[in-house]
Formats: sequence, C-alpha cells, structure tokens
Amino acid sequence: EEASYRKELHELIRQHYLYTGSKQARILLDDWNRYVDEFIQVVPIEYKKVLQEEQMRKLQQKIAEMQRDY
Repeated sequence: EEASYRKELHELIRQHYLYTGSKQARILLDDWNRYVDEFIQVVPIEYKKVLQEEQMRKLQQKIAEMQRDY
C-alpha cells in the first residue's frame, strides 16, 4: 500500500513539473530516492479506519476461501 502512495506522489510531482516547470519539483524527481522518505502521508482518522476495515474484510474473505479449499 505504501508503494502505491509513493508511486502516486511521484506522479503528482511529475505532473506538477510538466505543468509548471517547477525547479523544486525537478530537484525532487532527479533525486527521488533521496527525498521520497522525507514525505509523510496525512490521513484523516475516519478514512484510515475505513481502509483498515476494507483490509480486514479482504483478509477474512481469503481465510474463508482457504478454509473452503482445505
């Protein structure tokens, strides 16, 4: 999941650079591995709860499928 957020962040910065020519965006993109860990993701508590519930539901489905196949 974190990898998908990082990919999305990279794409947002890339698009920003393409539209604005931002020097700061270019610096970030040119040395992405150096800067990517300096970003933090801010997620509203309720949204995080929904994501966790979704993950739990998927996990429970997988467990049920495995038990059914066993």
